[in-house]
Amino acid sequence: MKCHAFAMPTALVASALILLLIMSGYSALSLKMQEYASYHRHKQEKLGILSALNRFCRDSLLCPNGEISTMEVFSDNPVNISSRDWGFYKIVSLSSGNNKYFALVGQKDECPAKAAFWSCDMQRPISFAGNTEINGLAYIPASGINYTEILQDYYSGRKLDESQLRLSESSLPQINCQAITLADSIISLSAQIQYPSYFDNNYHSFANPVIITTAETAPATCLGNIILTGDYVELDNKTNISDIIVSARKVRIKSGFHGRLQIFCSDTVIVDENAILDYPSGIYIHSGRHPYAELKNGSEIYGYVIINSDSYDISYQSPNYIQDTDSSIYGLLYVTGTSCLMGNIYGAAYINDFFHKTNGHLYPKTLYNTHIERNDSIVFPIFLSGNYRKSIIKKLH
Repeated sequence: MKCHAFAMPTALVASALILLLIMSGYSALSLKMQEYASYHRHKQEKLGILSALNRFCRDSLLCPNGEISTMEVFSDNPVNISSRDWGFYKIVSLSSGNNKYFALVGQKDECPAKAAFWSCDMQRPISFAGNTEINGLAYIPASGINYTEILQDYYSGRKLDESQLRLSESSLPQINCQAITLADSIISLSAQIQYPSYFDNNYHSFANPVIITTAETAPATCLGNIILTGDYVELDNKTNISDIIVSARKVRIKSGFHGRLQIFCSDTVIVDENAILDYPSGIYIHSGRHPYAELKNGSEIYGYVIINSDSYDISYQSPNYIQDTDSSIYGLLYVTGTSCLMGNIYGAAYINDFFHKTNGHLYPKTLYNTHIERNDSIVFPIFLSGNYRKSIIKKLH
């Protein structure tokens, strides 16, 4: 009897322990399933965002500027998309669930021509001298090319193959009208202060409203979603700048500067020796009088240089753009006026008229010691008319 008396409680305890173990196992399994479901949902949201971004880059109807569109990549995880202009690029904002993503995008091709070099047809030939070389498609006047010499420095480059040559037109490829309207509106900010000049040294997120302030009151560190305005803005090697826009009448980038910005100017931009504007940066000048930009020796610009002049000096005494021998552009050069062009361009050069001047001698329609090479690996600014297709430049904070 004693054995039976003790057996019943023992069996109950054992049963309870087994039941607890089973319940514990089910709880652990349920927790694992919840964790997996959360991980899977989070992963789907990220994949949905990337898919929507790729769709945005290919579909011009997906998300008009200033509007919010919704795209269902996965049925349970819709993606909200919006875009806005940031200089000659676009900022795309995407969100799905708790995931948010900001990307900077540009034009995959600058225009349908896909030129390395474009010289407008003014019914006279162009001339190459010194160590001038062009790699890629060259759009030239019907009058052709002369390979010549300057002060007994005979042409030493590689002559263009017939397969590289295309006939240019009397004007440059068409500009996107919306891009010009936007650029001019940015230039007009130089006389305004839209918001209080308050920000710290941290990166100002593109999820926040843009800060527009004067360069005179801005700190040395300006990072992110910020527009600096002023009459004359000077940036040196003590300035810590990234992703911002500068709107001014005149801008000088001093020797030793290294940063990332887009400049919108109504008069003059000077880039001193050994100053570097990292990708994606750019210079845009538009003036009805005499816009002027100069890149001095050792300077490098990764992005674009665009000079939009309403008129230019046909006597070649007052060029709109000068690029020194050891300076380089990695991206788009577009000049509607007159250029004195040397140095290197890796991307695409569209220039209306050009010349070379040395020792008091003027050589119209002449390139001297100029190296131009088509580069399709970069993303161009959204400036010229053409195909919609965009490409991702980088992720933004």
